[in-house]
Amino acid sequence: ATGQLTRTWLYAGPESFPSPMYLAMNVASPDSRCCILNWNGNPWSQRKSDLGPAWLIDLGSGAELPLPGAAVGWWNSAAFSVDGRWLAMPAGPSTTIWKLEPLRPAHTLAASGGAAFSEDGRRLALGDGSVWDTATWEQVLKLTMPSAVIFDAAFSPDDRILAARTQFGALHLWRAPTWEEIDAAERTLRN
Repeated sequence: ATGQLTRTWLYAGPESFPSPMYLAMNVASPDSRCCILNWNGNPWSQRKSDLGPAWLIDLGSGAELPLPGAAVGWWNSAAFSVDGRWLAMPAGPSTTIWKLEPLRPAHTLAASGGAAFSEDGRRLALGDGSVWDTATWEQVLKLTMPSAVIFDAAFSPDDRILAARTQFGALHLWRAPTWEEIDAAERTLRN
């Protein structure tokens, strides 16, 4: 509201880099109440924790809550649901779904890659091409994905387009047809 800097988290960089250096936020919640930082994901970081490298930071109080066993990369691989109920943390071959209030791991999905929740909160897309139903946490779709690693993903505001950026900077788009387009295609097939 004031446009003023409220908090800075410092870390130590190599001598060849200017000091001080700062860890960038990996991803912020839609309501801007919290963010995820990755202390150990930076090889030069001097901040170590036995609980895990990823931390949930309450931006109001500055409280740091460890996410045991969670890790995030330099890219925005983690995602908050729009309603603020869930946090998806891809790491290695799986993704942990964290319930935010109270903070606890709730589900583990056998898929990984850049995460994106749909605007209506009903779907979670992961960088391996899997799309999950957030009511049941069952996979509902598998998209054809590029062979490159997906760093960022996002749904359009109407949830009809999923966009993903690869490690090499290529942008990929998938579009869901409207019901009208599906009806027209079915009519064409019948004729």
